[in-house]
Amino acid sequence: MKDHPPSSTPDASRIGQQNFRPPTDMPNRVLFIDPRLSRVAGGAERLTMEKIKALDPNRFAVSILTRGDRQPNSALFRAFRQARPDVDVITLPPPVGTKGADFRDLVTAHQGQALIGKDPTVDDAICFNVGAKRIVECGDWDLVSCSFLTDLFGLEPKCPVAFHIYGLPPADMVAAEAPLLRRISTISAVSGYVSDAFCALFGAERIPCPVSLLAPALSAQFLADTPRGSRELEFAYVGRLVPGKGVDTAIRALDRVSRSCASGPTLMIAGTGPEEPLLRGLRRDLGLADQVRFCGELDSVGLIALLDRVRWFLHPGRKPEAFGLAALEAMARGVPCLVSTPGGMREYLHHGKNGWEIAASEADLFAERMQAVLDDPAAEPDFRAHARATAAGFSLHGFEEAVNRFYDAALES
Repeated sequence: MKDHPPSSTPDASRIGQQNFRPPTDMPNRVLFIDPRLSRVAGGAERLTMEKIKALDPNRFAVSILTRGDRQPNSALFRAFRQARPDVDVITLPPPVGTKGADFRDLVTAHQGQALIGKDPTVDDAICFNVGAKRIVECGDWDLVSCSFLTDLFGLEPKCPVAFHIYGLPPADMVAAEAPLLRRISTISAVSGYVSDAFCALFGAERIPCPVSLLAPALSAQFLADTPRGSRELEFAYVGRLVPGKGVDTAIRALDRVSRSCASGPTLMIAGTGPEEPLLRGLRRDLGLADQVRFCGELDSVGLIALLDRVRWFLHPGRKPEAFGLAALEAMARGVPCLVSTPGGMREYLHHGKNGWEIAASEADLFAERMQAVLDDPAAEPDFRAHARATAAGFSLHGFEEAVNRFYDAALES
């Protein structure tokens, strides 16, 4: 196998001529894309690495494609590399000064050139392989990624694709991506909402196999039966501070509720994002400096500590969520939810039992329901118990079984 020096940046169009072709007696060359079932659980990466590590090297030749700011920097991934040095790791460094770029962003930023070099956490060289017989897509990249991969890596035109859907491709890319549907051999979705939307987008009759459900799981930290706090904080929002999340609706609703309360209720906002300056300005303009508190981005310990002090979780989203893990984490800590445009959150939101669905992300509608729950504290214990019971159904045990089924189907297709 030919290794490239760290500075090598070959033209993507020449990769097929430069690299290793698998031997004819190795039919199962597999390319895993971001293999951690992105965003699903703290234990997902461990499960995925164990599954790949257990593959028989005499039967499967494995390559992994990942972003440079993800797995290669984790202790778990480094341990995996030590155990399976035969696995080729393909790292695409993120563009300088960016965070969260997807595969298309990386390809665009590198102007069609795939960067091949040394990973600072791995001793051996990183190189590309071509001739993959199948693709297992386990991240949050969309179908466009697989089309790019076909061109970039010279993959066999008919190699099957196993695909886990977290988000949907833009509507204007549907025509370009539709031909890829013929390759899909195994497909799962993070929620029923995403599955239905995917089938509606491409046409259910064009999906070549059933779409199974592979929902996220909660880490043991959130499900642990540790003592809860005093619940002295009325409301909390956890997530990115971007327009689609509707955090401004939560602040405006709190302002309306405060006008009829002797003591102003509190809204805790945990997260960061480009809308934070505007939200802080709104807090100032409404005179809510003592009631709306920005907590920044919290780690799991800090988030659990916050949720254990909160009575109700707010998700005033303006567009449907694929799943909405933050709300489920809140339920695991016994915090019922007020939610608009739930989308995939309907996998666990039970209206009137562990939360309430609000008709739209409008301040008046949220304020009405927020006032109602504050006026009925006697109902909260039942809501909290139902929230915890719901969350318990999303443990890593059930998730591990679903992950194994997904990989088994993908590798036997």
